[in-house]
Amino acid sequence: MFIAGSIRRLISLFNQQRNKKKTLYIPPKPNLHNLLVLRSLEDTASFVEKYLGNAVYRPSRETFIRSVLSQFSFENLVICEFGVYKARSTNYLAKLLPHCTIHGFDSFFGLPKKWSGNDQDQGYFNLNGKPPIVEKNVKL
Repeated sequence: MFIAGSIRRLISLFNQQRNKKKTLYIPPKPNLHNLLVLRSLEDTASFVEKYLGNAVYRPSRETFIRSVLSQFSFENLVICEFGVYKARSTNYLAKLLPHCTIHGFDSFFGLPKKWSGNDQDQGYFNLNGKPPIVEKNVKL
């Protein structure tokens, strides 16, 4: 009960501070993890506004990739992806650029150690060394 009350107080204080600037969405079942995620998003947005005013950002991975690709000539283009996992973005790139070879790099054994600051333990992203099925213009 103490923890739930503390979280509610933290959210209330957080909202009071944030409401001075903007309205912040709080999920229906707030918890400490969600509060920290919201804070990190707010901090990231503030950093981008302050230091990266001309940065390109898009609402999805696919729209970001299309936006970046629209700025390049495809003569002698070398495309590499580091950290392929299940090849979602690798295959997306391969379909967008069927005339290019996409080079993907991954061990497919997951993380060698736990990443700090999140819940991705050693072995996260593990596919037991088995590469995913990829488009014919992808080299792993």
